Amino acid sequence: MTVLEKSILDQAYNHFVNSDDFNGLANYNLQSDASCEEVSKAIINLINADYINIADGRYSINPHIIHSSFPSKKEQQTLFENKANKSFCIYPSETYLKAHRNTDSLANKPFDKMMALGVPQLKALYFTPDVLVKYSIDPRFHFTFNDYYGKIHSTDDNVPQENIFLETFGIGRNGQDRIIVSFPRCLRKMSPQNQVHWASYLIEDSSNCETLQNYLDNALYGNWNFIQTVYRAILQEIENISVLTKGIWGHSFFRNTFKKEELEGFDMLFLPTKNMYNQFIMLLEKITVSNIDDKFFDTIQWNRMGDDGKMKGSMLCLKEWLNVVTSSVVRDDIVNPLKELRHERQCPAHAIEGNEYSTEYLQMQNKFSNSIYGSLNLFRGLLQTHPKAKEIKIPHDKTQYYVV
Repeated sequence: MTVLEKSILDQAYNHFVNSDDFNGLANYNLQSDASCEEVSKAIINLINADYINIADGRYSINPHIIHSSFPSKKEQQTLFENKANKSFCIYPSETYLKAHRNTDSLANKPFDKMMALGVPQLKALYFTPDVLVKYSIDPRFHFTFNDYYGKIHSTDDNVPQENIFLETFGIGRNGQDRIIVSFPRCLRKMSPQNQVHWASYLIEDSSNCETLQNYLDNALYGNWNFIQTVYRAILQEIENISVLTKGIWGHSFFRNTFKKEELEGFDMLFLPTKNMYNQFIMLLEKITVSNIDDKFFDTIQWNRMGDDGKMKGSMLCLKEWLNVVTSSVVRDDIVNPLKELRHERQCPAHAIEGNEYSTEYLQMQNKFSNSIYGSLNLFRGLLQTHPKAKEIKIPHDKTQYYVV
């Protein structure tokens, strides 16, 4: 290694180590009496030797931090192919940092340690879903999860060892298993105790892990591309059906409509356990089957009195009514998913069961969510064939959703 190369490497290393935010050394701050050609040659040699990396605006929106990765050595070297003035930042490589930097003081701050050793600040890190359990059940934390992303922050500042402000985490997959993803830059903002907790659930072999692209687009690139999920689609169809039936007959089929943010737990299961699945099923049944207003059938002058002198239930009235207004195939495609949901809901409602973990609960959740959406969407389409429906504008004409 030449004197010039060692000088460049030392400057980059010292700047990175002493930086508060693990910043690279901007080339215009590099101290050297050598010519531009000599400096460029020295930098190229250091890149090839895996001592440094460079970042510039061609490959990073902010070259002053290690974003998600460095370009290849060949791509880094192309910066010096012409003599035009360019701005870039120099970083010691992960290999060099691991060999030379003492991180003993960061033993209980694993994500600070990662960044201190040159791991990209926005590299996706993957965790088993169990990592979220303590935050979802402990009132000392404000835990939110919507569609495919969430955040966590402490509610009690008097317990500094539990301090956490995780501005974003998202959903990923490891094969068929759902997993949690976040980034070192976000995770380092937690207390040492919470950092150690998260690190204990880190998936070391992430070769089969991937992150939902929409989450990456929003979290890293600010694209604000929020996808439609089946849970929002279900609520939108409830609203559509309510508007149509109110407009046609003067009385809504459902008692209430809902905003997703009002329904805690009406989302994909971040942890596939029996208890969480049962809670979801009971909520799904509550906002659909149990939300049907019996008085709607009085409005359409449907006889709700059974031959035995007892009032018929809403599901039987719906089936009988659909028998008259549509084919048996359409009737069954609307009614059967609702009946199956009610049956599924009755099991946890009337039994004391133990808890268990199984990815099958994710599949079961998807099955019921998709079938209920299909039922409501078909029912809405049937209502739109009514002559009076032509003049009614529904709030959500297109409710197709992205399968997460």
